[in-house]
Amino acid sequence: LTKLDSYAFQECSGLTAVAFPDGLAVVDWGAFMSCSSLVSVTLPASLKELPPKMFWHCGNLRSVTFSAGLEYIGNSAFSCCDRLTSLVLPEGLIEIDRCAFADCENLSSVSFPSSLKTIGVDAFVGCNSLRSVDLPKSVEKLETWAFDQCSSLKTLIVRNPACKVCCYKKTLSSWGSDEWYDFFEDNYTDALGLKAQLIVYAPHDAEKENAPMTTETEAYGGYQFTYGYLYIENYAKTNGYTFYATNVFEDVKPGKFYEIPVAWAYGESITSGKDETHFAPGETCTRGQVVTFLWN
Repeated sequence: LTKLDSYAFQECSGLTAVAFPDGLAVVDWGAFMSCSSLVSVTLPASLKELPPKMFWHCGNLRSVTFSAGLEYIGNSAFSCCDRLTSLVLPEGLIEIDRCAFADCENLSSVSFPSSLKTIGVDAFVGCNSLRSVDLPKSVEKLETWAFDQCSSLKTLIVRNPACKVCCYKKTLSSWGSDEWYDFFEDNYTDALGLKAQLIVYAPHDAEKENAPMTTETEAYGGYQFTYGYLYIENYAKTNGYTFYATNVFEDVKPGKFYEIPVAWAYGESITSGKDETHFAPGETCTRGQVVTFLWN
């Protein structure tokens, strides 16, 4: 078997498990959508793209095992999979498209691969159990509403200072009515929409700190839009998010357990480090230093 057609097993409410064959290369829209009893799936390495709505509204799906080789997760592929709690996305994945994991309300942990470049519009919107997101250096773009309405999200770590974040949208042209034009204009929010609670961590890059907005155009749903992007540090400061640089000290390496706490402590003026470029994380604190930290 090399292909499954659209809606091949749609609403098979008694289906609990699927064994996918090696060699399955193409799956069309909604092949397993609304299979309400499906509990776990293991995807074959031969499948490079997950189509739109492949597992949409599979409300009992609890485990997804991805195989290396998957490059693209399509529109609403896992939207409304309420029982998903954690994901380990595979190396080789390049793009997560629109609404791919929208409204996965119990999703609390996502491991992103070092190959990922783009997180699309509404990709994780409404994932209310996500508390922290750590994006690898490969990520180049966060689209509109990517993590909007993630009510528990407190920490966003972006390893790439050149990551562009969508913060502006304008309709260029449409064949629709003025009412639709007004709808799209009035319903814009930025990629995150969590200004009161979110802390953004990323490397500081002086050249990009105040870089001007860049724009790109896209045709979608009969409309042509222009999207405006700012680099992550300028985006955070422009939109009122707290920003802490993670690369102040040469001896605080990315991924170490103390990396984010040190960035927070420096950003809050709790410590200034041993000198301007060193924190000495391996040294023992004196009693006086600890008291100073607590006082600050």
